This record gives sequence, C-alpha cells and structure tokens, in this order.
Amino acid sequence: MPALPTLIAALLPAFTIPTADLVAFTIPETAVRQVMDDPQKYFEDMTDLIAAYGIDGAITAEQVDASIALEQATSRSYVMSVLADGDLNLDGVLTGDELRRTKAAISASARARLVRNFSQADADGDGKVTASEATAFGLLAADKAVSPTEIKTTKLVMAFDANEDGKVTIKEVREGLSF
Repeated sequence: MPALPTLIAALLPAFTIPTADLVAFTIPETAVRQVMDDPQKYFEDMTDLIAAYGIDGAITAEQVDASIALEQATSRSYVMSVLADGDLNLDGVLTGDELRRTKAAISASARARLVRNFSQADADGDGKVTASEATAFGLLAADKAVSPTEIKTTKLVMAFDANEDGKVTIKEVREGLSF
C-alpha cells in the first residue's frame, strides 16, 4: 500500500468523479490536512469507529454512514429532550412561564442549557418553542454535531480498502498510514 500522501493524491480524482452512489464527493483539503497532520489520531479515531460500528474487525461504507447518522441523531435528540423536559403540561409547547418554573427546579448547568436552547430554538421570538421549532433546532444541532468536513474525513476511511472487498480493517488503515 502506498504512503498516505500518495494514496490520497491518487484518490482525489476518483472522489471527484460523480457516481451513482457518490454524487460529486470530493475530499476537502481540510480533511486531507487533518489526516496528514496527525495520522496517529486519525488511526485511533478509525480504530474506534471500526470497533464500534464494524463487524468482525471490518467496516463497510454503510456502517460508516450509520455511525454518522447515529451521532447526528444523538445530538438532535439531546437538544430536543432538554426542551421537552420543560414542557410541564405536555402540550408540545414550551412557554416562558414553563421555562421559569423548570429553571427553579434544576441545577445551574441544566438551567444554562435550557435557557440557551430555548432562546436559540424560539425562531420567531414569540417566547414559546413549538414542536416544529424544537424539531428544526434539533436538526440544526445534528448538522452542527458532525460537520461536512468531519463526514468526509470519516468516509475517507473507505479509501483504505486495499483488497477492494467493500470492507476496511484496522490492518488496512494501519498499512495505509504506513505505521
């Protein structure tokens, strides 16, 4: 397997060609730089990814996508649950009065999160967070949890599939990074 800079340079053209499964996927320079600047960290991150989401010591592109989706879902559900916890009458709307009553009963750090999330989620500024505003805020949190560069850097692991079997092992990543 070629050294990492050679591998990435060779792959860049392949990733910029639109395909049925990968429309206009490009490896951003920031993703390449992130891997090249600290290959050990990338290796550790990919080892964790393979261990957590792979099967039998290997990971597929579908499993990589599932890991990203789960991280986004976790962030989305977290911010939405913070808001839902304050909806004392369960009507699907968190009002300023419910916010004040909830703040009095929770810890300082939870109060800070609730107030911050409330102010950011109240898109129309009417002093209430509706279910649709909470959902929109949750989706925004999911997008922030995993940046487009992080997604592409994570998906870059599939470039280490040396035997082209559709799976990447820790050994393939190690060899691709020339460890």
